Amino acid sequence: MQASPTILAAVALDRRDATVLRHAAKLAALFHARSVLAVHVAAAPTGESPPPVEERLERLVNEHRGLMPPATNLEAVVRRGNRVTELVQVAAETRADCLVIGRRPRDEHDALSDAVRKLHWKTPCSVLIVPEGAPADYQRILAACDFSEHSRDALRVAAVIRRAAPRGELTIEHIFALPSLPHLAGRSVDEFVEIQRSEARKRWFEFLLAGPAPNPLEGLEHAIRLDESEQVPRALTRAAIDVDADLIIVGSHGLTPRASGLLGHVADGVAAQTVRPFLCVKRKGEVVDLLQALLGLYENR
Repeated sequence: MQASPTILAAVALDRRDATVLRHAAKLAALFHARSVLAVHVAAAPTGESPPPVEERLERLVNEHRGLMPPATNLEAVVRRGNRVTELVQVAAETRADCLVIGRRPRDEHDALSDAVRKLHWKTPCSVLIVPEGAPADYQRILAACDFSEHSRDALRVAAVIRRAAPRGELTIEHIFALPSLPHLAGRSVDEFVEIQRSEARKRWFEFLLAGPAPNPLEGLEHAIRLDESEQVPRALTRAAIDVDADLIIVGSHGLTPRASGLLGHVADGVAAQTVRPFLCVKRKGEVVDLLQALLGLYENR
């Protein structure tokens, strides 16, 4: 996320909105946001009885304005139409840096919760998914790292959040898979795990040295986990339980055919499995050039 970002908070005008706005306010404070837009997408007008959604949203905004940092402006935005289409379009129009969206428990399906998967794939900015009632207190952070430049972006965000919590903890998780048929090399599975773990340690230090200065982790206490698994989302979710993470951070690899598979496999998998706040960090505008195609796709669904 860049300096003075714009944050969107997708509100549903129900009980989860307080959680969404608390997390939006937390990001606003951490990254010195200039504005938070509380966006509600309503259905087309049907002769609704008072109070109209505009009035209800304005009341919600006024009730929660005090959560925001003094320099952050909280505004109400009402759009009408397809929920995914409109939120993606608002994100593009405002050049938003992050969309915060709340999700009800898995056994309580609703339209906004069901749209989460599409939104965190298609929104041209970072996406923070917050389960209803999750505290906006990021003391223990788990950041995934696959030694890509996109995971470096995630680590930069994780470092900013960790530095704002003096007694906080940052754990960096790298998950590796074993080569196929290890027995053909005359070594046991355990031996191969140690070989891969040793290689991962070497790649970690090379990754740090290859990055631009300053190193975002310099002077910042952190732990490294190197775990073997074929199921990356499951392993990342398990690691979050092990460290009792308040926030999971994963870097998106964009929306190319190859990269969308990774995002679908890891970010989508973690978002579906975890009951903890989950931040998918994207490079701002990386998918904007695909916006019109996406809007057309969802308008036809």
